[in-house]
Amino acid sequence: GAGCRVEENSGRIRVTPHDGLRKVVVYPEKKLRVRLTQGEIDWVTFDARGVEMSVVDTTGLVKTAALSVSGLEPGSYRVRHGRASKMVTVLGTLDLTMPMAEAKAVKVEKV
Repeated sequence: GAGCRVEENSGRIRVTPHDGLRKVVVYPEKKLRVRLTQGEIDWVTFDARGVEMSVVDTTGLVKTAALSVSGLEPGSYRVRHGRASKMVTVLGTLDLTMPMAEAKAVKVEKV
């Protein structure tokens, strides 16, 4: 990928951005796009079940992570971050905000 390292292992695609901004990762084959407005993408994995990512703050100033995942198939998804877990209905784009402390491991899985 342009500006990132891409690794594939057992059907999982792991993307680690190296573009300096670390705000957007696009997976063209699946038409998925992960975009952050607060925080930076440490890494993102895509597999048959969904998307998993780690969000960091290299500035030490961001208190809330804000992100969107677009291109998801319509349906029900389980969203996990920190100790929180919730079910959401997605119709294309999923917008999330969470405390930065809970953004180290964010998982979005189709159910």
